[in-house]
Amino acid sequence: IGLGIPAEPLFRSRDNISSIQLPEGLLSIGKEAIYGTNITELTIPNSVTTLEEYSLAYNENLVTVSFGKGVDANTWGAWVLYREENAYDVYMNCDSKPSLPDKYTFDHSYKTTIHVMPDLSDAYNADSCWGKQYKVVGDLDKTYLYLQNVITSNEAFLANEVGTSLDRKSVV
Repeated sequence: IGLGIPAEPLFRSRDNISSIQLPEGLLSIGKEAIYGTNITELTIPNSVTTLEEYSLAYNENLVTVSFGKGVDANTWGAWVLYREENAYDVYMNCDSKPSLPDKYTFDHSYKTTIHVMPDLSDAYNADSCWGKQYKVVGDLDKTYLYLQNVITSNEAFLANEVGTSLDRKSVV
């Protein structure tokens, strides 16, 4: 049985939350579920296939969002990551381009950078809700993403083994 974060705010306007670890196996993120928090980085697990409207909106300090492989089959609600200003770096770790319901999915300033696989760059750039609104760069490497996932999955274990936290930049 797959689980989801329910519609209506689970983490809405929680100033004391700076990071959220979403578990693999999570299938959906409901309306306004992670809304108006202080999180700075968010990774959507490979298992998530549904993002409801405003599900990740108005997180003003959020800088980096990484979407797992399930996002290419994703059902996107309107204005999923919307906020007025401040651009994101969005990493689309999927094998095809998702369809967006509108051009206001990320930020109203249209300064967000969308990082995609090189072979999908043209498809994203041709889409009026992706490339016509945001900067799309084909700079993701599947080998790097695989290694990054392995490091992320084992980071806590390794940190316990060596007695310290790991700096991902020095490991990768």
